[in-house]
Amino acid sequence: MYPGTHFIVAQTALITGLPVEALQPIVMYLVTGVFVAGCAVFGRALGGKPAGQCVFIAAVPLVLGKYMQHLMPWFIAFALLPITLFVAESLRKGQLAGSNTVSATLCAAVLLFGIVFIHPMSAALAGVVLGCGLIAVTAYNWRTVEIERQYRVTWGLLIAIPLVAWYFAMPTFSRLARQTALSLVAASPGAAARAGEAGASGYTTWQVIRRYAIGEFGTLILYLAAGGVIALWFGYTLFHGRDIKSGEVVACAIYVTGGTIGVIFVMFRAIITEFYRMNQLTLFGAILLIGLGMAVLHTHNDNLRSGVLLNSVATSALVLVVITAGSLAVFNVYDERRHATQAEFEGVNHHMTYANYDLNTRSLRVSAIASEYTIGTQRASNIPWTERPFHQLRPNSGLPDDLGYTTNKSVSSLFDGRGYIVISERNQDWVAVEPPNRRQYVKYISDGEMSRLRSDNRARQVYDNGGSWIWWVR
Repeated sequence: MYPGTHFIVAQTALITGLPVEALQPIVMYLVTGVFVAGCAVFGRALGGKPAGQCVFIAAVPLVLGKYMQHLMPWFIAFALLPITLFVAESLRKGQLAGSNTVSATLCAAVLLFGIVFIHPMSAALAGVVLGCGLIAVTAYNWRTVEIERQYRVTWGLLIAIPLVAWYFAMPTFSRLARQTALSLVAASPGAAARAGEAGASGYTTWQVIRRYAIGEFGTLILYLAAGGVIALWFGYTLFHGRDIKSGEVVACAIYVTGGTIGVIFVMFRAIITEFYRMNQLTLFGAILLIGLGMAVLHTHNDNLRSGVLLNSVATSALVLVVITAGSLAVFNVYDERRHATQAEFEGVNHHMTYANYDLNTRSLRVSAIASEYTIGTQRASNIPWTERPFHQLRPNSGLPDDLGYTTNKSVSSLFDGRGYIVISERNQDWVAVEPPNRRQYVKYISDGEMSRLRSDNRARQVYDNGGSWIWWVR
């Protein structure tokens, strides 16, 4: 599905001799560095050296740090986007000449092909961003007396042709595309469903604000809000014919387009259901806007005392947003409620490799999530998705937190014949990090239920790695 990602990891493991498990965070930290550096050079291409420095400052907070612990193909591809846009912007402005132009064009072609073969959705976003650039420059030329050169339309073909030729020929990608289309056509109430889930979570209003609005999504909210304010400022400046750079209009177009895509994914349940990833393009636009806004305020000359005071306040506010967002983002790099452990991966991978797929497997949701990242074995890849263990569409794949002991004497009552139960340490420990008033809403397996399972003569433990256990039930 993601040949570019597999090639990067395989070659890095071959060169370094490190195991893939150890390479995952190393590669992702390096990718994050590439993203930050790419934002800086693209910001410089858009607005000059001061803008590049300010965009670098805005990109330093780990706004997407929560994806740095495990290999994320979409983030690897997305991290290459700013550098690709830097080359495109430099070529558009004629900052490269002679042999440099040929080298830059070849470099851009390689980057675009790399994005396509690393992740299809990031490739589609790259095409969207190039479209944003075309629209932004057109709007800039329309509203100002200056005439700027356009981006190269042919670059879109470097994305569209391999994207369609490679991915739409794959049954997995075609299935995901159909699921997305059906979700949008059926008007699946994603936002309403999420609101209902939040209302039934058992959290108090303050707990929701503290955990989500401040904790998990604080960085996202701060950056999107600051970016939105600056986008309004730049938009007002453009449509009133005041002095503005084309790069600032391009950043606005990226932000607005990303926001539109984010709203669509929030309103409808499709492939992407995670808020940071839904708004990855909006966050990128916000980083550019915050940096460009800081640069404009820093270089703006105003002889009026009120103007100087306003610039100082605005600049201080943006610096405060960056510092606060960076402080909040640090706590999102790792969350024990979200990131799977190595023991969980090994347990699920063992089951995907050696289990009898004809028998039913029951587990809690966390094991089902982990299974999505351990289905690369040759055996599992030859089995239809709906027939693989842990798949949410497979009937009776869920595991009640009482293991069925409330109404029956044996866990065998959960199966029509024989089957498997997969339990991880998180299934027991998750409740400990929740506030007391919410624990009745959390599905977890108590020590008492685990003791009964261990003494159940119809269940035999067949796997134990210290953090993940598998039972064969007859």
